[in-house]
Amino acid sequence: MNGEIFEILVNGLGDKDSRKSKLTLLIRKSLSRNIDPEQVGTLALIANNNTSNPLSLKEITKIMNFEMQKEIERRKRIEEINNKLHEIGLDANRL
Repeated sequence: MNGEIFEILVNGLGDKDSRKSKLTLLIRKSLSRNIDPEQVGTLALIANNNTSNPLSLKEITKIMNFEMQKEIERRKRIEEINNKLHEIGLDANRL
């Protein structure tokens, strides 16, 4: 976990204008590091609880669902690329 993510967890999501973007960053970076989505949700709640003017649970859920869908699509694209490489005899892990 990088410093920016750690700071968001400890210090919260910031002021009213930055909350959604910081939460999105936290969720996106965590999911891209293959952290379990349930744990990512817990991290989002921790960061939100450390925010002086927290987001609603409805807003957190909306952002989490959107970012999870984007991550699923990203992983599908990676899998498709790996399959194509395998078809032509290349191993993506060896590139």
